[in-house]
Amino acid sequence: MFLKNPRLLFKSSGFRLITWYTVLFVLSSLAINIYIYTVISSYIYEQSRLEVTEDLYDLAEIYEDEGMQALNDEVFEDEEDPFLVHLSEGGERTVMLRTPGDREDFDTEALKVGAETEEGEWLALWEDEEDEYEITSLPLKDGHILTMGQDITEREELLSRIRKVYLFAIIPIILIAYLSGLFIADRALNPIHQLINTLNSIVASARIEVRAPVREGDELNNELIALFNTMLDRIEALINGMRDVLDNVAHDLRTPMTRLRATAEVALQSRENGEGLREALSDCIEESERILIMLNTLMDVSEAETGAMKLEVEEMNVSPLIEDVVDLYGYVAEEKGVSVHKGLPEEL
Repeated sequence: MFLKNPRLLFKSSGFRLITWYTVLFVLSSLAINIYIYTVISSYIYEQSRLEVTEDLYDLAEIYEDEGMQALNDEVFEDEEDPFLVHLSEGGERTVMLRTPGDREDFDTEALKVGAETEEGEWLALWEDEEDEYEITSLPLKDGHILTMGQDITEREELLSRIRKVYLFAIIPIILIAYLSGLFIADRALNPIHQLINTLNSIVASARIEVRAPVREGDELNNELIALFNTMLDRIEALINGMRDVLDNVAHDLRTPMTRLRATAEVALQSRENGEGLREALSDCIEESERILIMLNTLMDVSEAETGAMKLEVEEMNVSPLIEDVVDLYGYVAEEKGVSVHKGLPEEL
């Protein structure tokens, strides 16, 4: 059916349920991943800057306490030190410069801009396409400015790899969301499919006694199926009641219909005057009236027994009702040799 009309697929409840679940699952996963990436990147930035800041204040303390020579010895002591160190007079003339790898072609003009940053402020510095530095400055008491930075190429590459991992993770996330949506849609719509199958079975076989199966451990679905089965029970009771009514009608109307037919046939075959025919028609009307009363009574009894009739319960005197019942069955009791006696007050 969906192949003949693909638009029906997009309008189906299962497809919409799967789509909504997939979209919500993917958006939730993306929100969580963005939050995790933000936390990770913030931690990496904080740790890398903290190390530079600590070394910056240590070098400033050495310079102010022990002088230029002590600072120079401390900076150039470790040849594998990855940090950039720059000391200038007011940010103009370079007094000391140490670059990672002892690069001689380093552009010191860019460091002058870094020297103008305030304490605690960070500035990104691109030396070339491969090297990227992040620097911060600290003004000293004698007017010199100590600038320190680090190569952040590896840090940015790490963050770039993390972003790519999250990007490629979207595909399995979508796949997992879709499969989960299929499972949830199947679990959610399975009771509906069971009800549809039950209805199809009833329509195909005309067996009203068929019921939808109840599954264990599924309260909501079981409640829906139980209500559906209860509705079928009520329908079956109504149908059985109608059958009983038809049986009773066929049985109870046979005698008055026979009398009605016999009266009409006798009237047609007789050669009496108009008065005899009038009497025959009167008898037919009386018999038809009894038949209508009997039909209405049987229908009322059937509706009351099956619960289709809305009854208004109220107190009543049952003595006249018992009198009518005894009178109604008095002739039958007399024919059977049964003696009926009644003893009851006028108000009961």
